[in-house]
Amino acid sequence: MKTQKWWIIVVVILVLAIAGVLFFLSNSKQPIEEYSIDTIFIKTQLTEKGNAISDINLKSNVAGDYSIKITGMDNLASIDESMFSLNSEENKKISIYFNAQDYLPGIYLGELEINSKNQIKKIPIIVEIQSETVLFDSNLNLFPKTGIIPGSSLSAEIKIFDLANVGISNLKLNYFIKDFNENIIDFGEEEIVINGNLPLTKSFNLPYTLKQEDYVFGVIVKYDGSVGTSSVLFNVATEKPEGFQIGLVHIALFIAFLFVIFLILFVYFIFCRDRALTEMQNQYKRETNRQRELILQQEKKVCSRLNTNKEKNEYKKELEKIKKQRLSALRQIHEKRIIEIKKIKKTKNKDALKSQLDKWRKQGYDTQILEKRYKLPGPKDIKKKIEEWKEQGYDTKVLDKHLNK
Repeated sequence: MKTQKWWIIVVVILVLAIAGVLFFLSNSKQPIEEYSIDTIFIKTQLTEKGNAISDINLKSNVAGDYSIKITGMDNLASIDESMFSLNSEENKKISIYFNAQDYLPGIYLGELEINSKNQIKKIPIIVEIQSETVLFDSNLNLFPKTGIIPGSSLSAEIKIFDLANVGISNLKLNYFIKDFNENIIDFGEEEIVINGNLPLTKSFNLPYTLKQEDYVFGVIVKYDGSVGTSSVLFNVATEKPEGFQIGLVHIALFIAFLFVIFLILFVYFIFCRDRALTEMQNQYKRETNRQRELILQQEKKVCSRLNTNKEKNEYKKELEKIKKQRLSALRQIHEKRIIEIKKIKKTKNKDALKSQLDKWRKQGYDTQILEKRYKLPGPKDIKKKIEEWKEQGYDTKVLDKHLNK
């Protein structure tokens, strides 16, 4: 019964440990969001003096108040409602109005900032304004598409198209990499000659100091009043994926949790282990160590009185044999006592258990019979044994020669 309880406690502790590991790993991720939105960025393309509307949907996960604003675009983008309240699971459509009346053709960057009680989200906004007539336009692809880290190389594949079949022409090409605070990471400007469509490839070495955030690679193609634009959003990440980043608080809590589990195990094994079996085991170890020490002392004493290596080696063989016999006999006595203790424990008679343990504690291991049965030989016994070999006709010269080397 005691053994079964022991296993139950161990299993419970292991389950708690596993549950703790899963709990801390799950809490190392981002906390539950107060709200969610149905887009990760907003991009629109306008003609010169044109306007447009983009809608996004916000879903509230908890009841609360919200405020929204647009940064970096002044009169180019606006909203009609900057503050509102939502109940849990309620949806809200947010409309962003774009008006290019006061802006020249080009690529403009801004952000839609949404604030709740404990959460702030910034949604990138890209507005491309083109001339009313576009003679040349472009298409972009970035490589790699994901896993871009500071200090890495970024390649841009630019395909320029002659939309109006103008033919051989001189174009002005502007390209840049910017963040959403209008910081220029890289830029270039060149004149190119095109006849039909033209593919180009540009490579950029990103700075090692680049922050983990969103960036835009943009291209503007100009020709005789025609302005064509194209852009692509990309994100720079750290070398380790964000999902694997665990805070110092989580690490400290996890270490504390492991310490508590260790303390529970330590206390259990100190105070709750089977003391009867432990006491018997310690008594058994003391007796086996005593026998080993006794045999070792006998070996040193007798070997000093033997004359030849042959006699000493033969004596050591005899001692090793006797040591194994005595230890084997002790182990059998110990195993019989364990069986007897378990039988008494099944009766749940504590007095009988205590009485039997006290008896064995006082008695120890009665080794008198054991030591008589497996008697340690003296120097005369070994010399007599070797003489008997010689009388029986064994040629010990070779053995003597080998042992005396």
